[in-house]
Amino acid sequence: MDITQQYKQSIYNLPMDVSGWDTVTFQFVAPIESAVYIYGSLNDGMAQGVLYPNDNYGAGRATDWVGVQAVNLATGAAVNSVSTAGAYAVPVNTPFLKLGGGGDVYGLFQFNSKIG
Repeated sequence: MDITQQYKQSIYNLPMDVSGWDTVTFQFVAPIESAVYIYGSLNDGMAQGVLYPNDNYGAGRATDWVGVQAVNLATGAAVNSVSTAGAYAVPVNTPFLKLGGGGDVYGLFQFNSKIG
């Protein structure tokens, strides 16, 4: 799925709900203006004991973002930011992921996969 426009329209700060997936793979297409950081969060932004309201549920409310690891599929290197074109897989260990802190990219694609 092409998420280039979403990333640009969010001013290079794109949170996403990836709960229910096992791996999310991002493909970055050059040129990449500056490093894009990959964050995860367990905190849905709701007060303790409060259930998700139907109209406010989503990654946009998540808080307490921390850097998470992605794997460069060409080299096997573990990274927490992307500054070169390529495909990077992120094991889903948090329900929310965010791409942020970077600048413009020519193209950005996302593929979600589930085992089994």
